Parts: sequence; C-alpha cells; structure tokens
Amino acid sequence: MRSVVVAVLLAGLSASLSAQSLPLVVSASRWDFGDFEQGRREDKSITVTNRGSTLAVITKVGVTCGCITTEISRYRIPPGEEATLVIHLDSARVSGPISKEVFLETDLKPQPRIAIPISGTVTPGFTVTPQNLNLGDCDLGSEPVQKFRFSVPPEKTITVNSFKTST
Repeated sequence: MRSVVVAVLLAGLSASLSAQSLPLVVSASRWDFGDFEQGRREDKSITVTNRGSTLAVITKVGVTCGCITTEISRYRIPPGEEATLVIHLDSARVSGPISKEVFLETDLKPQPRIAIPISGTVTPGFTVTPQNLNLGDCDLGSEPVQKFRFSVPPEKTITVNSFKTST
C-alpha cells in the first residue's frame, strides 16, 4: 500500500515539475470576460515569455471563432525574451454564453501547442419575443396581425427603421 501511495505522489510531483519547466510561459492562462454587452470590442494583452535555453518559434496563432482576432509582436522569441499577444474580441455577431480558444503552435517538442481558453456571456442590446412569427397562409388583401415584444434595457434607445418579411 505504501508503494502505491509513493508512486502516486511521485507521478504528481513529476507532472508538476514538467509543467513548471515548459519553455514558453503565458501571463494569463485563460480569459473570462464575464458579462459583456453585444456590439462591444474588448482587447487583452498577454505576454509570452521564453524561459527555455533555445529559440522558440511560434509557427501559428489560431482562433476557434470569427469573433476573435489576434496580433503577435514577434514569432521568434530568443531565450529570456518575450512577445506580446493581443487578443481582440468583437461581440457584434455573437450572443449568449461563449467558450472559445486562442492557440499558439510552436516548434518546441515538449510544448507544441499552448491553448488560452476564452469564456463569458454576451448579452444582447435588446430582445424580440418571439423571434419568429408565422402568419400562416394569408388571403390576398387580408391584414393578418401578430403580436411581438421588444425588450430594451431602460438605459438604451433603439430605432426600428423597417420590417421585412420572407416567404
């Protein structure tokens, strides 16, 4: 029984030490932007530091959503130096809870990929209930009526310029 406990403790210590000895370190391992109003843009800067002994090359910066774009100050990071990764979130076309990711692919064998999870909730500026209206079959010249509701926060004003129907 003691040998099992010692083996488990050594495995945990080994995993912890290997995580600490990875060459590239990011200043923020995740970004939770909390509640975020739809239509806003938010930027976050993250530092990527090379704590290794060899040149680190970032071969790709990727995202899992079109609502996120990135800029990186340099793709080649010498030992002891750093790069700045800027993440831009544009919430114009997303709504509700989101869980996305920015990732860095590198030439480093012990660390080929670094993922930075991004999460939060995008709240719309207004809601329409119900979202779809079905007027059914309508006779030519009839004036069908269907009710719907706009919900707008008290501090907001919206202007409806037109309504369109589709078939």
